[in-house]
Amino acid sequence: MTMFKTQNLRLLCMSAAIALFVPGGANAHVIGGGYEEHSCTPHAALFDTNAFCPAGAFSQCECKYVPEGGGDFTVCPGAGLNNTPPPAGTYFYHRLTTCGLGTGPSFDSLDVPHTAVAAGLGWTVNDLTPPYAPSFSAVPGKPSCGHVLAQTEYDGPIIHPLPVPFLGWSHDDCALPGTALVTKTQSMDGDLKVAQGSTLLAGFDFTMPGSHPAASIGFLGAKVVFDATCASGTPKNTTIVVDIPNQPFKVAENDSAWYPSGDQTSAATYQGSATVPAFCDPGTLVRLQKGGTFSTNVLSSDKENKVNIRWHYSDGTGGGWSGTYSVIGN
Repeated sequence: MTMFKTQNLRLLCMSAAIALFVPGGANAHVIGGGYEEHSCTPHAALFDTNAFCPAGAFSQCECKYVPEGGGDFTVCPGAGLNNTPPPAGTYFYHRLTTCGLGTGPSFDSLDVPHTAVAAGLGWTVNDLTPPYAPSFSAVPGKPSCGHVLAQTEYDGPIIHPLPVPFLGWSHDDCALPGTALVTKTQSMDGDLKVAQGSTLLAGFDFTMPGSHPAASIGFLGAKVVFDATCASGTPKNTTIVVDIPNQPFKVAENDSAWYPSGDQTSAATYQGSATVPAFCDPGTLVRLQKGGTFSTNVLSSDKENKVNIRWHYSDGTGGGWSGTYSVIGN
């Protein structure tokens, strides 16, 4: 039963991102093979999340079931006792997915499934009118969020995954998961002046101090925001934003090293960059006297032990660390 399709969907290779960002790993709720009510990824490969959210997808999950031969939508029954196969039929896996800044699916058009399917999955008829034009793509500096749907036909050993982006993809009102961190505005390099058109670097490192279990740590939607002015000439000001790509890390048990490096000169700690805009008089330097503000959402498989974070920026010189901020990821 092929009920959903998409054209020109950009599919990438399967990654370990979902195991990092879904608490407990990709099969956190899978007990008997991935056919339970809140299964996210039956057999760990049904959703290629990297196709929808490069560097990580964050989803709520549910599973609905239609018996072989037809019938009403019900909650997925799960596998039988002693891991016997689940009932034959069609399994629909729905994910409400939020992607980080500047990431998300890219597709030219998609077909809306039959009203009965949407109703069975808990959507109203009004939900069948997507709030976007026929095309959708990621927008720099904005998150993406919407529904992803996969359908599996199970009648023994045969499984046919059909993951597609579905209804309601938008860049507005997307709630990023994790523990939000917004630092105070800090100027580690003093009254820094940079050339218009030059490159401004920014990034962070982190550590988990003390005793802790092995942990998966993620940083979503990280950025540094600067309030820039002209150092001379016509008084003007603008905002410079350095977006930092989503960053996944694995930390071993009791490992207290700084990741990706504790060295402030290491290129690995400058994960983002931006071009200083030309908004001042020609030849005038841009002033970053106030410094910047770092923000991110922190995710962690360890919900009890803190993560210490510091950030910095540089135009190729300086690059001293900020103060250290502590959060417990969620």
